[in-house]
Amino acid sequence: MFVKARQLTLCMLMFALSGQVVADVVAGLVSRVVDGDTIVFLTEAGAQKRVRLADIDTPELNQPWGPRAKLALEQLSLGKLVVDTDRYGRLVATLFVESENINRSLVEHGHAWVYRKYLRDPSLIPLETAAREAQIGLWRADTPIKPSDWRAGSRKTASSSVDQISRSVKKSRSGICHAAGTTYYSRTLHFQAFESLGDCLRSGGRLPKQ
Repeated sequence: MFVKARQLTLCMLMFALSGQVVADVVAGLVSRVVDGDTIVFLTEAGAQKRVRLADIDTPELNQPWGPRAKLALEQLSLGKLVVDTDRYGRLVATLFVESENINRSLVEHGHAWVYRKYLRDPSLIPLETAAREAQIGLWRADTPIKPSDWRAGSRKTASSSVDQISRSVKKSRSGICHAAGTTYYSRTLHFQAFESLGDCLRSGGRLPKQ
C-alpha cells in the first residue's frame, strides 16, 4: 500500500519497445526527482525505476540553471507517464499532468534544450526557438552551454548572472524567492538571503508567477 507523501502522485507507466506497445501498464508513484530530466518511479510492487524524460536535455546540477531546472520538474512532476526505451535499454518517457505535456513545458519555459539526436517530437523545436528569442530561463545567459558540451568538459562561464542563480537567492517579505538575474531580484531590498533556490523553497518560500 502506498503512503501519501509530498510530491508523490499516482502514475501510470505504459511500456513500449521500438514504438510498439507492450501489454503491461504499471501503476506507481513518482518518488524522487533526480535532476531536471530524470525521475525515480516507484511501482506498486515496490520496485524503483529510473526514468529519463524523452527528447529534452536539461543543464546538469553543477551547471548554470541546473538546480532551477530540477526544481521546475519537482513542481510539475505530478501525473502519469507514457514510457518507451531508448537504444541503451533505459526507460525514457513523456510525462503528463492531466493533459499537460511536462517535457514540452520544460522546453517552453526555458528549462531544457531539445535533444535533437534522438528527437521524436519535432514540435519541441519551435518552442525552444521561442524561449531562446524571448530570453526565458537558461536563455538569459549570453552564451548558454549545451549540457552535452558541459559533460564533455566545455565549461566556459555562460553568464555571471545566471551562474549565481544556484547560490544567491532573496526571499521577500511576501515569501517569494528571487534568484539572481531574475526580474525582481535587484528590486527586492528587504529580504532573507539563501545560498540556493532549493533552500529558499524549503524554508516556505515560493517561486514568482511565470
